[in-house]
Amino acid sequence: HPSSSLTPNALYWKGECLYSLGKFDQAILAFKDVAGKYPKHDKAAAALLKAGYSYAELKDMGNARFYWQLLVDDFPASAPAGLARQRLAGV
Repeated sequence: HPSSSLTPNALYWKGECLYSLGKFDQAILAFKDVAGKYPKHDKAAAALLKAGYSYAELKDMGNARFYWQLLVDDFPASAPAGLARQRLAGV
């Protein structure tokens, strides 16, 4: 049901499941869907953080930094942005 109010949440958790299975490339697609299609949803900030984590797992630090910086820029007061700042400071 793509028009359901639960769709962004379902996509986010799909990404989390894929991430936990080590399917980082597929997880990235799910996290990007959340952030791209539902940028105002509560899970958008967390999706950007996890997209960055997924890229980091794939050793693609350029894209990881890009998504963490996007998160900090778009959701500066969010808890995920604090985690992204920590990762950016360590990269």
